[in-house]
Formats: sequence, C-alpha cells, structure tokens
Amino acid sequence: MLLSVKDLSVYRGHIRVLNNLEFTVGEGEIVAVLGANGAGKSTLVGTLAGLYPPATGEIILQDRVVLTGKPPEFVVRAGISLVPEHRQLFGGLSVYDNLILGSYHRYRRDRKELPEALENVFCLFPALREKKNKPAQTLSGGLQQMLAIGRGLMADPRLLLLDEPSMGLAPLVVREIMTTLSHLRTKGHTIILVEQNARAALRIADRAWVLERGRIALSGSAAELLQDTRVQTVYLGNSRGWSRCNQTNG
Repeated sequence: MLLSVKDLSVYRGHIRVLNNLEFTVGEGEIVAVLGANGAGKSTLVGTLAGLYPPATGEIILQDRVVLTGKPPEFVVRAGISLVPEHRQLFGGLSVYDNLILGSYHRYRRDRKELPEALENVFCLFPALREKKNKPAQTLSGGLQQMLAIGRGLMADPRLLLLDEPSMGLAPLVVREIMTTLSHLRTKGHTIILVEQNARAALRIADRAWVLERGRIALSGSAAELLQDTRVQTVYLGNSRGWSRCNQTNG
C-alpha cells in the first residue's frame, strides 16, 4: 500500500473541514475525489501535501514514513507532490525556470538527474519545449496547466496530487490533460485527482470518493460511481437543472 490515512481530522480556523477520514491508496492507482464546493477536497490534498496540520489522525507513506504534521518540504522529499488549484506558477519566470524550481530538492541532491527529468516533461508536453524560454504568464490556460503538472513531476513523486486541473479549460484541452494522466498511470505514477468535472475524472480513475462535509459519503470503483443514481443526478448532470449548469461550465 502506498498511502494509508487513519482518523484524519483537520480544522481551518475554527471550522472542522475534514472529519475522521480513513482510506488507503495503492500503487499505480488513480483515485478521483468528487464533491461540492466546501466539501473538503482541497483541504484533503493540502493536508496530504503538508500545508495544513491535522488535529487528529495519521498519514503513512509506504507503511513506514510518517507524514503526519510534517512540513511541505519533508513531504516533497518523501515522494508526494501537489499540483495546486489555480496552478500558482511564477508568472514572470520562464517555463524552464518554473520546471527547475519544481525539482529544487533534487537539484541540491543530484543535478545529473535533471536533464532526463526535463526531457521526460517535454516528451509528455511537447508544446512546452517550444515555449521553454517564454514567461509562464504568456502561456494559454491549457499550457499553464501542463506546466503546473510538469513542475509537479519534476519533484519525481511517488504520489501526485492534482487539485482541479481542468478548471477553466476548453473541453479539448481537458481531454488532453486526462489522457496525459492516464499515461502517467501506465508509467507507474499514483494519482489523487480532485475534480469538479466528475465525468472526465471517473472515465480515467480506478476508484473514487465523494466527499460531503468532510466525510467520505460514497466510495467505490469509478465504474460503479458512474452508474450510481445519486452521482448521476448531482455530479453528472442527468437532472435537468444540473445539465444546464454543466453545459454552462464546459
């Protein structure tokens, strides 16, 4: 088992956002995390990345590395990388520099690994190679998201956390991003994918959880959740009102 989480509770200020979560993630899985705004999805991946300290519980990587309460730099070195919501790139820096910053802990340890790591990212996203000397802020939204994923991969993670990677992107770009994530799984990467675009996420995921008020309200294989009437009605737009909403949001 790659990741084990037990009795995880997290407060943001005085609000309890995650409530006694327990789950495991296996090697080479894509696990989709669905839920309404405010359900705790971003807090979950942020906590796994070391951004928010748990009030209770434990986070264990590979059955031996305790990540509970550890700072982000420790978590990255241990093998977990977060691709945050809204990308959070360094807009004035070049594509190349953003990627190098993603490999900071590797840069200090062994710089010889970096050319191969960069080449892997450019092979995954060829358009970034053509723009490598351009400031990140000049890229399209789709290319910025590819850069954010590439920066996360430069840390050489065992577990990649993605927070809303399809947000604001055209359907064609979303399809390309999801295809890339499926490809990463074939290369051995494990992924936790937070997504509002439930249909796109469930199409590539192995398993999925639905968060409600900080708890896992539903869980199962992606195929099972695609057929679940509650998921269809609320998240896949099979009711008339939700269908219009999904069409508006692209």
